[in-house]
Amino acid sequence: VSAGSRVSGRLPFEPGTTALPTAAVLARSRVTIVPPDGRAGLRPTVATIGADNSFVSPTVVPSRYTIGPPILPGWSVKSVTHAGRELSGSSVQVTSDVTDVVITYTDKAGELAGSVPKADTDVDVVAFLVPVATQSASPYDLGRMRTVAVSSDGTFAFGGVVPGDYAVVVIAAPPAARTDALIASWLARGTRITLGDREKRSVTLSIIR
Repeated sequence: VSAGSRVSGRLPFEPGTTALPTAAVLARSRVTIVPPDGRAGLRPTVATIGADNSFVSPTVVPSRYTIGPPILPGWSVKSVTHAGRELSGSSVQVTSDVTDVVITYTDKAGELAGSVPKADTDVDVVAFLVPVATQSASPYDLGRMRTVAVSSDGTFAFGGVVPGDYAVVVIAAPPAARTDALIASWLARGTRITLGDREKRSVTLSIIR
């Protein structure tokens, strides 16, 4: 196993109506390679983006890393894949050079807004939004889970939601320590939605306690 492995790939942009990032913007942007928590001595590394939208990381030691895409105005990350397969949580195991990581951007992201009965918000309430998995034995891609606090008036919103199938659920006082199995059990009681290109959708949900 090489101690000098690299992560490399490219950033394609789906055809859309938003102007593509300029070469200067891409040159200032970075793809971050983040090591797992608890690995003493490992720090995030960054990869610059070339004029051809490709990137190559500095050398990293063998471990599992999370790929952190750059934030590009007007664009949202649609997927992070390696060898044609979606990376759950955008993480990849590095034991040798990892090539062909593809971070696809789209300008077709929409918004999901929601509400719950105001009388039910007497405790901390959190909304969970999770993509439905298509290339996994699990029905949910928990690595791409998003959460947002429900406001005191019973409303919440997720912006920059790329088109696709999702499960959304609202939980009262969710524990800080929660297992994948627990989250999956909540989602099984939640609501399935499909969000289209640039769609703005509203849902009314009940709180699960």
